[in-house]
Amino acid sequence: SIGSRATLGPGKIANKVEEDRQLEKLQEKKILKQKEDARQLRQQVINRRLAKMKEKKQEEEQKKKDEELKAKEKQAARTRRLAEKARKDQELRRRQLEEMKVKKKEELIKQKEEEKNDAQKDTEKKKLERQQFMKEQRKRQKEEFKATTTKRQATKVDPAEETKKREKDKQNMEKKMKLEREKREKEKKKLEEMVSLYKSEAMTKKFDEYGGPVKQMFKFYCKVASQVNTLGKTDTTNNMLFGGYMKWASQFILYPTLVTMDDMVYIFRVLTKHKKSDVPSLTFDDFKQAICRVAIIGQKNLAPDGGLSAMQEENKSDDSKKQLIHKTNFTEGYVVSQTTPETLEQLLTFMQLSPGSTETVGDFDKRMRGLNEETAKGKLSNQKTLKTQQTVNRAKSRGVVGKDDTTKSKEVTIKEESTEDAKKEDAKEEAKS
Repeated sequence: SIGSRATLGPGKIANKVEEDRQLEKLQEKKILKQKEDARQLRQQVINRRLAKMKEKKQEEEQKKKDEELKAKEKQAARTRRLAEKARKDQELRRRQLEEMKVKKKEELIKQKEEEKNDAQKDTEKKKLERQQFMKEQRKRQKEEFKATTTKRQATKVDPAEETKKREKDKQNMEKKMKLEREKREKEKKKLEEMVSLYKSEAMTKKFDEYGGPVKQMFKFYCKVASQVNTLGKTDTTNNMLFGGYMKWASQFILYPTLVTMDDMVYIFRVLTKHKKSDVPSLTFDDFKQAICRVAIIGQKNLAPDGGLSAMQEENKSDDSKKQLIHKTNFTEGYVVSQTTPETLEQLLTFMQLSPGSTETVGDFDKRMRGLNEETAKGKLSNQKTLKTQQTVNRAKSRGVVGKDDTTKSKEVTIKEESTEDAKKEDAKEEAKS
């Protein structure tokens, strides 16, 4: 066998097993190579796919960048267009405003020239009228002087009598002037007494007791007056205008039951006389002074319980004394020293105010609305009563009714007025329907 093995050529395998083993190795190498080739092929496919995906992604990103750039350019162009449009609009508005200013200036100049011409014409017209008037006056004075001279020459007045008459007229004039001065001094003294009384400790203490309700009342009527404050130069939250002041006096029936309307106007004028304002108004301190002065002037008409005095109740039912009190002289008819804190409290009670009240603004407004309704009903009733009395008085003056027929005439008149009122109400309802 060794000899036979030597006779085999190179690369020849004598053992079958070894040959099979060699074949298996070759087969394994072939399989490994095929696997490696397949792996490399797959890797190449994967690399190509990855390259394509990367390329596609890059293309998409580039496309997105291009779109974003295009959008930005579009937005920038739109912004530029809007900015240009805004600039043009602003320029247009500026030109229009300048043209309007120029036009308004021209109109103002034209208006001033027209006003100047009108004023000049008016001045010339007044000058001519004044010259004509003075001419007529001189002519009339000459005629009167001539007539007086003629009359004196005709009557031949005694110079002594004429001198005596002039002296008497002079004395009468001096007497009137003296009385007027005394009246003014008396009035000034009374006003000073009123201020002193208001500033007294007792009055201050009494106002402090009613401070809350009085303040609410003041604020309410300041607010009422603000609706008619067309000038807009006065703070109506802390200042009471004349309209609110008179509305307060009317709604609480301060006139004509306690004082007259002239009294109320006089009090307002005195308190606002020295104020430098385009629109006269009262502060809260002024308002309290007004209350104090109403108490002083109307003290005779107040009862201790805060109602009306017996004399005033009698006057209230007498139609012949419809104003209830005579026109005050402002210096006579009352004494300041007789006014006490109790008098002030009577007036505050008459105005339905309570010391230390915790009434809110809403509650006060509600009460004022109720008071307005009562005041309106009272005024309507007073108007009907006055109309009835006037009808009866006219009938009496004509001799149509006698004293015994007065009551009957009143009943007839009241029935007629009720019928008329009912007809008016029906007409209003029909109009609403």
